[in-house]
Amino acid sequence: MLNPAGGEVRVVLGARVPGGPLDNGAWHFGVDAAGAPSRATLVPIEAKNLRQWIYPRTQELYQLLDKAVTLQLDHPDRWMVPVFVCRWAQDPLGSMARQIGFHLITTRNQYIRPLILNDADNARKLEEINREFEYRLVPHDEAVPAMVKQFRQYLPARIDEAAERWAAFAAHPDVPDLVAALRDDEISNQERAEFKDELGRCVREVTGEDVLWAADEADHET
Repeated sequence: MLNPAGGEVRVVLGARVPGGPLDNGAWHFGVDAAGAPSRATLVPIEAKNLRQWIYPRTQELYQLLDKAVTLQLDHPDRWMVPVFVCRWAQDPLGSMARQIGFHLITTRNQYIRPLILNDADNARKLEEINREFEYRLVPHDEAVPAMVKQFRQYLPARIDEAAERWAAFAAHPDVPDLVAALRDDEISNQERAEFKDELGRCVREVTGEDVLWAADEADHET
């Protein structure tokens, strides 16, 4: 971890993170056939502990992608795989993550500080909210086993392919401007859908694959 104690990371590879601090970050070191450390991959991490679902067009996603694209272009000799953590994601976001080369983690819970349990009345109110509104507010400030498994097992299993995809994606000449535009929370829904579809075109050009998360007519509602 770049910040083992937790908290923001403002400096990576000797310079301030472009576009603002990361929620955290890490280095992943592969192991070669002889058991020695091999390729190092930078893992920028953003976590959005939000109630709403995250879609391929959602602005919060592009806070990470914009920073990570700029980092990749500033350090083209480095391998990199961004990690985006959220409570819940629409299914096409998983396809987008695989094609672009970032890693998606869904917690399915919205974590809150457990201090609320120190007050019996607050604990009762929390239980009522979860029951009546079917929220999944979970008092917790320790390691989450399912998330630890993502970093120890699932991400390492795909990190080499993901890093290669991410480098190719970031190098497309239209990508930096598109992810920067999609990060802007003041653009209209129509503009957001159009920029997202343009990003899908870039991915088709880079990968030669169908891009099912783009050109969704439902996204073009204003």
